[in-house]
Amino acid sequence: MKIVTGKVRLSYPNLFEPFAWGDEKPKYSLMILINKDDQETVGKLRQAEADAVTQAIPSKWAGKKPHKIDSVIMDGDQADLEKYPERRNHYYLTARSTTRPSVIDQNMQPILNPSEVYAGCYVRVSLTSFAYVYAGKHGVSFALNNLQKMTEGEPFGATSSPEDDFTPLNNTQKTDLI
Repeated sequence: MKIVTGKVRLSYPNLFEPFAWGDEKPKYSLMILINKDDQETVGKLRQAEADAVTQAIPSKWAGKKPHKIDSVIMDGDQADLEKYPERRNHYYLTARSTTRPSVIDQNMQPILNPSEVYAGCYVRVSLTSFAYVYAGKHGVSFALNNLQKMTEGEPFGATSSPEDDFTPLNNTQKTDLI
């Protein structure tokens, strides 16, 4: 089932170049953070999971619903909030694709500069749910289709600028560090 999220926060974007997780084939991917108050998006995701399960029972799962079905929708409040404070009061999920997603702006124009779509900005994402069987586990995941940037946001893991770290050297200061 294909869905389009409401306003979610982007994290770990690999939208312009594929990225390999471990020994996997490189894929385009992202993580999204869904505010728990956004019941519309949470409801769409849960319904897409349920639909994928229903479709998988006769075809992928030999006519029987498995006792345990893994979900990629994780509760951010159960994450290490010291390490990932942005996950507080959010659900999060990772979606991947072997095909490069289209990345557009508010006016439906392609975004070509990867630095414009960063961890911390707000986006809408098109996803497709699917059921799987992998290494004896049954579950539902989401494939990444496309992304639309909505608004700017505070970048995650923002670093300082050179101007914050240094002052100009004048000619009387020693510049030879040897």
